[in-house]
Amino acid sequence: MIVKTRKEIDFAFESYKETGLNYYEGDKDSAEEAFDKCHTLYVQMMQIFLHSKNPNANKVLTSWKGRINILEADLKKLPAVTESIYS
Repeated sequence: MIVKTRKEIDFAFESYKETGLNYYEGDKDSAEEAFDKCHTLYVQMMQIFLHSKNPNANKVLTSWKGRINILEADLKKLPAVTESIYS
């Protein structure tokens, strides 16, 4: 899920760079949707692992949290859509 989210965010950045001004708003929407799914999965894992006796649970959550933070920061760097193809 993290890899898919990373790809969606990178694709949105590439789409923006190719046009130089704007990008297809669906690219940003796809990146945001992928991030939301990834974050939801992290929250679900956190709830499951919170009471886990598994010694690796904390390592997994810490790793995911760091990656989620990076993805969220990169997602926030995506420029706003200034022109809609739908209007």
